[in-house]
Amino acid sequence: PKHAVTFIDNHDTGSSQNHWPFPGDKVLIGYAYILTHPGIPCIFWDHIMDWGDEHRRRITELLKARRDSGIPVDAPVRIECAEQDLYLAEIGSPPGLRVALGPRHIGDPGGSYWKAGPAGNCWRVWVHRAEREQNADEAARAAEVARKAEEL
Repeated sequence: PKHAVTFIDNHDTGSSQNHWPFPGDKVLIGYAYILTHPGIPCIFWDHIMDWGDEHRRRITELLKARRDSGIPVDAPVRIECAEQDLYLAEIGSPPGLRVALGPRHIGDPGGSYWKAGPAGNCWRVWVHRAEREQNADEAARAAEVARKAEEL
């Protein structure tokens, strides 16, 4: 996949020509997939420039999550669930992104490893916390425990 250019729509097939357009209500789910997975994702101009501020903001958030997590074009994918109502995977080694696609709601993974990232209708992304964030969280929890112990 490291040489694959991934896209969900283009000017030859999509919105302007309307030959085989990607379903409009699934566009952001499509971007949640291609922007979190291996390959070279390509964003269709219309989706980021002509579909309004909400689409632009969500796509930009997904781009930032990919960049910040350092997901390379050949990142490994570990699929945790692939069922009709849920696709759940961790991407990277060590995992840099976690993505859930589909209508089934799953809770946060918990712990100090992941932080909530971009999310939308039927999709959600978590981003690996930087080590300094994990350490700061652990220090804050330890301080809270110490404070509560002093109150006893």
